[in-house]
Amino acid sequence: MPETQMVSDLHAAYAAMRSEHPNADPWLVLEGDWGGQIYVTVPWRLVVADARVDLLLSELDRIAWSCNDGAGCFSHLYDPRLCGDLPVDGVSGGMGGGALEDGLWLHGEFGNACRARATELLHL
Repeated sequence: MPETQMVSDLHAAYAAMRSEHPNADPWLVLEGDWGGQIYVTVPWRLVVADARVDLLLSELDRIAWSCNDGAGCFSHLYDPRLCGDLPVDGVSGGMGGGALEDGLWLHGEFGNACRARATELLHL
């Protein structure tokens, strides 16, 4: 089973982030191989309450890192402005990291079918 947070936990993390930093505007980040590959980034404000983040993470991890048997993959919220990270256009990680765009960013390893599946599961 992936080391992932359920969407309700992510919503709780967002609420806590906003209570401490009212201007927070984080991205949802899905990672695999213990941060060795960023799979997905998407602005959290686009992710709906019933999004299937855990399922998407699991499916992408099976494609990219099946040898890890689901270990080392996780989801989290990231707002580079709160971390003091500059530039604010990407997430550090192996295999080139990930871009922070105003929509879904999917690692280039994944094709159109994975993009369609991510769009479906995240209800974008």
